[in-house]
Amino acid sequence: MVDRIRERTLEAAAMLVQEGAADRLTLEAVAGAADLDLAEVRARFPAEADLVIAVARHAYTAFLRKVTAAVGDDDEPGAYVRGYVTASFDDGPEAENFAAVVAALFRTGPIGPETLSSVSQHQRDVDRAVASDGIDPIAAHIIRLAVDGFFMGDVFGWNHFSPTERSAILARLLAMTRQSSAAETAA
Repeated sequence: MVDRIRERTLEAAAMLVQEGAADRLTLEAVAGAADLDLAEVRARFPAEADLVIAVARHAYTAFLRKVTAAVGDDDEPGAYVRGYVTASFDDGPEAENFAAVVAALFRTGPIGPETLSSVSQHQRDVDRAVASDGIDPIAAHIIRLAVDGFFMGDVFGWNHFSPTERSAILARLLAMTRQSSAAETAA
């Protein structure tokens, strides 16, 4: 059963973070933004650190849903890696934009080791899926690492690519998933 109060709280917190209020991400502010009683929020998140961890986890889970949706009916080797690439480059609705949440958390400072550890646990599953996606596992990891590097460039504002360059990078990464697949088949 879905805890609707928890979901409303997380959605409100994510929106506050994306609006630049991560440095003021208090239980009181989130309760107000979610139009909830503070006691309801505290019952689910006793401390603000618990809320920050949950916001990061919630955003990452939404990102993984985008990966699955991007894979869709693709059953060719490299489908998961292509889904990961596509989802990573999709700016999508702001409420589900993992990059926006992580960027805001990093810029304002409330992200800590516990938050990173929480996401890291999910990343191990991603690494396993990437490695067993039917293409050369090393090529698959290189593609994933390139995507993650691009993501961090977005997070820290280091990427200054035009929309055309961004599209070309996406197309090249996607092509690499098919080249790795063709190389595996030829070997």
